[in-house]
Amino acid sequence: MMVRLRPWPDPNPATAVLWGQVWGLATMLAAILFSFMIYGFYQPTILNALGFGGLASQWAIFQGILGFAIEPAFGGFSDRILVRTGSRLPQITVGVTIAGALFVLLSFAIPLQGYSVLRWPLLVMMTLWLIAMIAIRGPVVALLRQMAPVEQLPNANAIIILVLGLVAALGPLLETLLNTRSASVAFMLGAIALMLAATRLAQTAVPPLPAMTFDRGHLLRQYGGRLGWMVVVGIETGCLLNLALSTLPGLLNPSLPQLSPGSLTAISLLITALTANPWGWLTPRWGSAKALQLGLGAVAVLCFLSSLGLASLSAVAAIGLLIATGAAMGLVFINMVPFALSYVPLPLTGLSAGLFFGGNGLGAALVLIWQQLGH
Repeated sequence: MMVRLRPWPDPNPATAVLWGQVWGLATMLAAILFSFMIYGFYQPTILNALGFGGLASQWAIFQGILGFAIEPAFGGFSDRILVRTGSRLPQITVGVTIAGALFVLLSFAIPLQGYSVLRWPLLVMMTLWLIAMIAIRGPVVALLRQMAPVEQLPNANAIIILVLGLVAALGPLLETLLNTRSASVAFMLGAIALMLAATRLAQTAVPPLPAMTFDRGHLLRQYGGRLGWMVVVGIETGCLLNLALSTLPGLLNPSLPQLSPGSLTAISLLITALTANPWGWLTPRWGSAKALQLGLGAVAVLCFLSSLGLASLSAVAAIGLLIATGAAMGLVFINMVPFALSYVPLPLTGLSAGLFFGGNGLGAALVLIWQQLGH
């Protein structure tokens, strides 16, 4: 069982939550999520138009496996940059610039997708965009460790989950808007959102850390077991969250026919966002590992209950299960980042976050593979 770790002493550790910096970080992560939502909406249509219909149906699986393969490497690289420069911003700035530039290039190239000569270059650009986004996701998340004391990370993360939950809950509305806009316009909006958020993040960045000297090999050996747990728990988290989000709304729909599965998903994510602050204040008493275990256990139980057949549920029972699912996912989301950042020293937090979220992506891919095999 995971026990709470006394973290390696950080240079100039935060003694209170730096709320201005946390809001800047939340803005950056919201822009990343917004960009992924735009990309995910148009990606199947673009791949089909390019003649990659088979790949379009498997792209989400490819994305999860790609993240598992490269996210830890980019996270570890950001640790090395942090040690050398005192900041992770150089890698984040380069990644955002590349992702924004690729969004702009795609916005100009997509209207020309009928030309066969652009078929493979467009596919390459779409893949490079994914890699650039993966390169910044882990390092951006790892910044939170410098913005709050370890015991207050769930409290600080509550703001981020509130913002991300609200953005995710707007998915059905965003899809309606995107249906009236071309991919070129949407990709340009994504590029602008990334650049504005990166500017805000830089304006609110914590001061660079002083130079650090440590034996990286020794730290890797000392904390190797905990880093391995990040992968295992990340896979478990990815499996359970994606299983709940992909199956429960459809099973609840017969009991709540006035709401589409997409609307039910949005409502559960809204509940996740609204429960963020209460969970953020409560879970520091438990520790992020225990709270994450409790949240995952609750999601697993709810998934099991959903498999028993919910079509006969009354509307009241279905609403209760929907609320419980949203709250349980809120407990998981609140503690994912603190868990990934609290149990290793600061110079390994990028690697730890990369391992956890890489495992999360692999878990999502495994659920998709299982669902396809089941059908």
